[in-house]
Amino acid sequence: MLVGWPLDAYAQDAYKTYTISVDGEPIETQTAYAAIGVISDPSLQQPEDVYIDEHNRMYIADSGSKQIIILDESREVVKAVGQEVLQKPTGVAVGPEGKIYVADSGKIYAFSKDGELLAAFGKPESPLFGKNQIFQPSKLAVDIRENLYVIGEGATNGIIQLNKDGEFAGYFGANTTQTSFFQAFRNLITANSGIKTGFMNVPIAPTNIDIDDRGIVYTVTNGLESQAVKKLNVAGRNMLPSSMFNPELTIDIEVGNQGNFYVLSSRGNVYEYDSTGNVLFIFGSQASDSQRLGILKEPSSIAVDPQGKIYLTDKSQGLIHTLEPTEFTDLVHQGLAYYEEGLYVQSEQYWKQVLQLNSSFALAHIAMGEAYYKQLQYAEALKSFEMANHVVGYSQAFWEIRYNWIEAHIGQMMVGLILAFIAWRALKYADKRTDCLRGIRAVWKKIRSVRLIHELLLLFKMLRHPLDTFYDIKNGNKASVLSASILYIVFFVEYMLSLGYTGFIFSTGLLENISLLLIIAIFVSVLALFIIVNYLISTITDGEGSFKQVYISSIYSLAPYLIFILPITLLSRVLTINEAFLYDFSLQIIIVWSVLNLCIMVKEIHNYTISETIKNILLTLFGSIITVTVLIIVYILLGQVYEFIYSLIQEVTIRV
Repeated sequence: MLVGWPLDAYAQDAYKTYTISVDGEPIETQTAYAAIGVISDPSLQQPEDVYIDEHNRMYIADSGSKQIIILDESREVVKAVGQEVLQKPTGVAVGPEGKIYVADSGKIYAFSKDGELLAAFGKPESPLFGKNQIFQPSKLAVDIRENLYVIGEGATNGIIQLNKDGEFAGYFGANTTQTSFFQAFRNLITANSGIKTGFMNVPIAPTNIDIDDRGIVYTVTNGLESQAVKKLNVAGRNMLPSSMFNPELTIDIEVGNQGNFYVLSSRGNVYEYDSTGNVLFIFGSQASDSQRLGILKEPSSIAVDPQGKIYLTDKSQGLIHTLEPTEFTDLVHQGLAYYEEGLYVQSEQYWKQVLQLNSSFALAHIAMGEAYYKQLQYAEALKSFEMANHVVGYSQAFWEIRYNWIEAHIGQMMVGLILAFIAWRALKYADKRTDCLRGIRAVWKKIRSVRLIHELLLLFKMLRHPLDTFYDIKNGNKASVLSASILYIVFFVEYMLSLGYTGFIFSTGLLENISLLLIIAIFVSVLALFIIVNYLISTITDGEGSFKQVYISSIYSLAPYLIFILPITLLSRVLTINEAFLYDFSLQIIIVWSVLNLCIMVKEIHNYTISETIKNILLTLFGSIITVTVLIIVYILLGQVYEFIYSLIQEVTIRV
């Protein structure tokens, strides 16, 4: 009975499908592509590469049978090309006139659409290619002018460009390398010792390539930790953002029908992106002993036909798996087709249906935001962009809302400011003539005479006279542990408010990503570590300050932060990206100012010279690092002791 139902048994979803949520994390979503069958034929032995032309004909480079196998629209074998010519074909592409180009062992062959051998291109003779550079083409692509873009094994200079006559035209789109500190140090040592071999830092050669109808080149590189996927402009520079979700172990790339593209990994995962590098779907799997549809044993290539079906070649099994887009994916693609053309309003109906099925689909929220923005519905656009964590779109919508509000209320604002100025001047004149504010001044003087209030207001003196303030704390006893403790609490409250109420454009999202208890623990630990370590270091470096003075002076040193962080937080809620400089610069000023006050505090409280101050600060930092390291080691050891005792108790319990 089971043998009679092979397709039904395989029809169950063999893998999960994921998308990237608005938080930037992979989340499971509806099945994007359903495995519907396999293509098998005795001539298919080791399919290395697959290509589908504009007429929906399929071309398969098979290194096992040493030929190019051509399938028609119904996926029946109609022809084989290259018998007795090809040795190990690993790449195939078709030109605009139907010419078939094949990457083989050390050569590139060109066949007519009828299978006649037209040309064979060997290693370029141009000196620009490199005398010692090997020519071992593995993959290739052809543009509308029949220029060849060749991926060569060990071609670290980039993609090899050949014209239609096989003449070398240059290298294109080379990967870059970054020299680490260790490599730089090693190179310096070997250069001084005369060693010149074995330490070359060369870029990794691209792994595969594709080219779209506009001539834009796409590449993947297996082994890169970042920018493994590239979309190259005419200058050979990557147009995709560096923050793009980076797939692992990439082996092939295929351009889709809506400006999207697909990346295949050696683990059998398929990553679908839109034209700007946003992840649409992640699906697929690999297994060495599975016979289920859509599960690959040794994936080697990917292709997409005009209907959007995906074909995945399995080299070791000699099969081609066929995957069909689901209704959910069709909705995404229909919306994407309009979205890529800038027709945001027309795409709105499709994205609404997508969000009804998956409310966490980030691209749908972005597209809805663009649609609302085009229709001048800025408030709705703002909500959509915020849900998608799309800062640029949010900033644009907010700018329009702010502009409209200012335009509507500019008259009232100007009148209010003028009236406020007149009232202030009148009140000041009346007080000068009649002393009408005498009672208020008396009340304020009485409030300031309260010791605790006076100690707290000493914070404002720190802004103008930090040296005098530290002198008052050390010798005048004008601040207490109580006032300092209150300021520490205020510091924590303000810090939490700044995390929670900073404008969306400038928010770090720390409260959403880290638990509140962990934030509190880190906050308290950092302050306690600085105060304790600084005091302990000062006791062995002839510092005069007591622990109480260090405790009090440390929080008063943070006066710029305590006084200005809330106004800056409020400012962040009315700024756009265009005014980001105001927020960033203001925040940097109060941080640098506070750090400078801490340095002055160390000098004044401990009565150090400048050199002694620098020494104390460096020792404090070093001591803090050592303390944290020791605590981590102790924590690990205690954990191991706990596990040992726990396992011992379990063992005794079981034996008893």
